[in-house]
Amino acid sequence: METRNASDIYEQLKTLRHQLAQLADAGRIVMSRDDLNSRHDSREALAEAFGALDAAIDATCWMETLATVDGEYPPLRD
Repeated sequence: METRNASDIYEQLKTLRHQLAQLADAGRIVMSRDDLNSRHDSREALAEAFGALDAAIDATCWMETLATVDGEYPPLRD
């Protein structure tokens, strides 16, 4: 999907939240256990991730994107 405006990002965030919930509901999320990760509780990490995604979804809900001076909405680069 080409991202052209803020509403595209809003839709992508909603999709990501839904996909993460599907993985969590299926019990497919686990936390790595190594020296770099001191947090091993996937429920806690999921709650933080859902909170962050919900905040981003709420923040982008009413955003609009201005067209370029040419009146176009070119795709964004990664």
